[in-house]
Amino acid sequence: MIVRTEQTRILEEAVIQRFEAETVQHVKAFTPRLFSVAGEERIWKVVRLGRSRARNYGFSCTGSFRFYIELMLTFGSDFDSDPQLPWARDALINGSGHEQVRLDRLFERMSAYLDRVAGPKGEHEIAALEKLGELPNERLRATGDMAGAIIHGFFEIFPSQCDYVGEEILRELIRRGSGLAQNYALPLAPGTALMAGLMFGFGHGVETDLLYPWVSATLTDPLTSDGAGRVERLYSKTKIYAKRVLDQIPRT
Repeated sequence: MIVRTEQTRILEEAVIQRFEAETVQHVKAFTPRLFSVAGEERIWKVVRLGRSRARNYGFSCTGSFRFYIELMLTFGSDFDSDPQLPWARDALINGSGHEQVRLDRLFERMSAYLDRVAGPKGEHEIAALEKLGELPNERLRATGDMAGAIIHGFFEIFPSQCDYVGEEILRELIRRGSGLAQNYALPLAPGTALMAGLMFGFGHGVETDLLYPWVSATLTDPLTSDGAGRVERLYSKTKIYAKRVLDQIPRT
């Protein structure tokens, strides 16, 4: 019995390792830009994290694990707790029935969200990336009603997502962004606008997301002690990243 138990454990580990290796290669094909920026080592960590979190929600098959990881790649590693994606959290914690039924429900809600927010052919998301790339750095320097100015900027860049999320959640992102700006000693107005914008665009956990190492690296760079300098560098990197994502989108 001991031998059989040990053999079973070894077989299970082999299956897991094969799944992880295959999924890492799938990520490389699924989103090559993200793979390139994050690096293979971080993608391995994301795959392991995704598998662990999917198990916590009661998923057990490789198809479920891979879909969960794809959701992380699309909406950010912390998509399951993102206030901008209530459909995801609801489907994960309130779902019942067979695993495939729950998976189908999650897929349906994701598809409906993407059709509405990104557009049936991704046209709204592409337009948002183009607007972000053209936005001058001076737009970060909100004056007067800071929250109102930031929300106006969100609507200008990605109106379909703003309509879906609603002003209450947008203001919650701004409050969180203000807290992060203070934590990293960033100038309040541009720091709040930038951090809230990053959460708006890349998920509410972007500050520490393994998928976006350039964010945490810039915020904690010991060679850039000036907060205003960190804001400028991070905003420039964000625009560069958006442009490179656009360059990889096939155009008809």
